[in-house]
Amino acid sequence: MPKSPLWILDADSHEQVERVVSELFDHGITPLMVATPSGGAHFYGMLPDDFPLAGLKNHLPDGAVPMDFKFGPKTLVVCPGSRRKGIEYRPMTTWTMPPVMDPRWFKAWGFWHKRDDRPFLTNPRPLRDRLVAARQYLQLRAPLSVSGKYGHLALARVCSNLVAYHRIEPRTALTMLAPWNARCTDTTGKPCPWSRSELLSALDAAKDAIPESGVKAYQRAEAARELRERIAIHVRLIKVALTIDGGSKVPVSRIRRLLGWFGLNLTETALGNALRLSGCPKIQFTKKRIRAISGMNYSRLVDGLLAARRDAGGRDLNKHEPALPKMCPLLIQVEQVVSGRGAA
Repeated sequence: MPKSPLWILDADSHEQVERVVSELFDHGITPLMVATPSGGAHFYGMLPDDFPLAGLKNHLPDGAVPMDFKFGPKTLVVCPGSRRKGIEYRPMTTWTMPPVMDPRWFKAWGFWHKRDDRPFLTNPRPLRDRLVAARQYLQLRAPLSVSGKYGHLALARVCSNLVAYHRIEPRTALTMLAPWNARCTDTTGKPCPWSRSELLSALDAAKDAIPESGVKAYQRAEAARELRERIAIHVRLIKVALTIDGGSKVPVSRIRRLLGWFGLNLTETALGNALRLSGCPKIQFTKKRIRAISGMNYSRLVDGLLAARRDAGGRDLNKHEPALPKMCPLLIQVEQVVSGRGAA
């Protein structure tokens, strides 16, 4: 299992071996190579100091040519001296320190995982609360690692939750992982916990991870913010439809249904609270204890909503506000009937 900066180029055909040897000679390098039973060779080298390690893949097979790039530490290379079908993996040169060998000499792309730039939030609570939340996560929601079934992905996800989302130091998180680690198994169900060094390595790597819990927290926060902005836009349209004199009492439930046709689905209580918090002064109760808005020009409200929909093809002219959602074209005709301006 190679570990950076050591890496191995596995050429599976005689033609590719000649290509690699020629390239190395052009760079003034004597290859450190091992002949393989397939007729190919393993070329051992050290990554140059300026080669980026962040996001480097463990193993990169090249689909265009029979050649594999093995960077480790989660990939395997058959050691020199091993035998398969009676044929030895035989060193072809004197065994010395591997020379500096740049993978980019043989391939120009694909060595690194695509960078994860998703925004995320972290747990903002005090440390004591974060520790409690992390323990509950490990007991109730954390995926268990199953060796031989992408167990390393489960470990990475759990570690990122503790270190990157809950902001717990790796040494503290290591102790917290003990009960979870004891429940990890192999594919047959037998206990298969991670070693202390493996856990520490995963926890250290999680410092720069993108925690899924944090990504979901960000998405929930953004959805809540967008909803608040949409409610604020609709509440302003409702207040514009209020008149000083005249108008009628319109039940809040009717307004709620109207907004629902425009894609804003709220409970009557949520809409009433939004109107109250916005300072809407005319929310009253009818004799039947139905919450209503007095002085409402319902037709003006419908016109305002339709105009906001039509402006700029469904985009608000005020670019600082989000657009209203798309609406069924038949709604215009429906609203004309409802407001008494059209015939069914």
